[in-house]
Amino acid sequence: AEDDEDNDEEKEDNDEESLAEDDEDEDNDEESLAEDDEDNDEEKEDNDEESLAEDDEDNDEEKEDNDEESLAEDDEDEDNDEESLAEDDEDNDEEKEDNDEESLAEDDEDEDNEEESLAEEMMRMRTTTRNPLLRTMRTTMRTRSLLRRTTTMKMRNKSH
Repeated sequence: AEDDEDNDEEKEDNDEESLAEDDEDEDNDEESLAEDDEDNDEEKEDNDEESLAEDDEDNDEEKEDNDEESLAEDDEDEDNDEESLAEDDEDNDEEKEDNDEESLAEDDEDEDNEEESLAEEMMRMRTTTRNPLLRTMRTTMRTRSLLRRTTTMKMRNKSH
């Protein structure tokens, strides 16, 4: 009976000790889990910060690429505008030259008609009388004709 009692006490002590060890193991497991959670949280936070830094770097690179592309497009647009303006200037110069040539041709034609008219008038005057008034008129007409020719020649020289 004493042995049974001693065995019961020893078994009870062992059970209590085993429960205490189980409690200690449980506490250690909880502590270990808490440490693991903390480590995981820190690692996740580090990964998040690293990922955000990489995203920022990628975004900066993409923005820089887009800015460079946009600047290249702006340069191309500017070049096209300059080319278009140069073509417009060239077209305007050609049109002005054509108009100047046309105007000079009209002036030549007007001058030819006037000279012809003047020649007819002079022939008529010669056949009429030789009075001083008619001579003055002929001189005046010749002077006008010479002035027109000189003006026309000056205009031609300026345009070329």
